[in-house]
Amino acid sequence: MAATVLASAALSGAAALAGPATADAAGYAVAYTGGDGVALRSAPAANARLNPMVVWRDGTPVVIICQTWSADAVGPRANHIFDRVAYSGRAEATWIPDAYVSGTAAANQFTAGIARCDSGPTTPPPAPGASAAAEKAIAWMSARLGSRQYDGLCLAAVYQAYLSGGRDITAGLPWGPAHDTAYSYWTVAANRHPGDRNPPRGALVFFRSAAGAPGHVAISLGGGQMISTYDGRTSGIHIMAISSYDPSRYLGWAGI
Repeated sequence: MAATVLASAALSGAAALAGPATADAAGYAVAYTGGDGVALRSAPAANARLNPMVVWRDGTPVVIICQTWSADAVGPRANHIFDRVAYSGRAEATWIPDAYVSGTAAANQFTAGIARCDSGPTTPPPAPGASAAAEKAIAWMSARLGSRQYDGLCLAAVYQAYLSGGRDITAGLPWGPAHDTAYSYWTVAANRHPGDRNPPRGALVFFRSAAGAPGHVAISLGGGQMISTYDGRTSGIHIMAISSYDPSRYLGWAGI
């Protein structure tokens, strides 16, 4: 099916409002744009809008060819996933941010059944200075993206993640509190940095609950991102911006 132009782009700088190239979109559609629509991209990047710009409005069916991880985070949930989409208006690859597609997985999670593009990693690249144990812990969590096995068990997840790298994060700490909740672990953790909002890659990032315990813990990826279990909004292991968690509940980070 040819792209349907809903508004003329003849005026200088105007955007073409178009539909995708094929009809069968497996239930995926443009959404969450507040009526503004989403601009098609020439690459999986926030600033790679087509020129002249082409905008798909909410409700436009989307055929997703594959998904990739981008260095750019888009949307209110800071989603790094971009979708390569079918679009008959150009021969080259065309992309839209997954943040504005309904029917796909939660932010920063690849959708089951959709192929991965080969243009990007599944998680941000390692940063200098991260320990071998930290990289193995991050790899352990990354291999389980989307898994709900540890929903409500954030401390158990980071414990197992670091254990896979040969590091027992409870070594030398009081047994009871260290294995109870994320919040009680924070109270006895070594190398704490209360209030510091720039945790290095591999650090444990802590948040309190309304009453203190049980709290929440995740692993920093560096660059303001963390890999987390269920955070009260998104189920399953996923990647999210640290700043998207309630800032008033941020406790700080602890080095491992």
